[in-house]
Amino acid sequence: MPPVKLPQREMLRRLLDSGKLTPSETEAVRKLYDDILAGRIGGLNQRQAAWAEQLCEKRGIVVVTGRPDTRKKGKDAARKLVAQFDAMPRPKKPPGR
Repeated sequence: MPPVKLPQREMLRRLLDSGKLTPSETEAVRKLYDDILAGRIGGLNQRQAAWAEQLCEKRGIVVVTGRPDTRKKGKDAARKLVAQFDAMPRPKKPPGR
């Protein structure tokens, strides 16, 4: 399962919650986070995202997480549904005879 980057909003929130930023970094991250939450910007541009990822690496905040495997859940649910259908009682002869 390949690793997946955190969403930008989550990355900025973790940076703010860490308490490891300098006051100027905290102010810059807070402004970006507030702008994303308010909808003033759709997301970070490439330069801002690289800067935020560097901050995370410097401060020891995990930016990459594993992606949950949702395919198994779907297959298990389908198998369970088929098993329930197979367990239903069947008529002994066709209707109307």
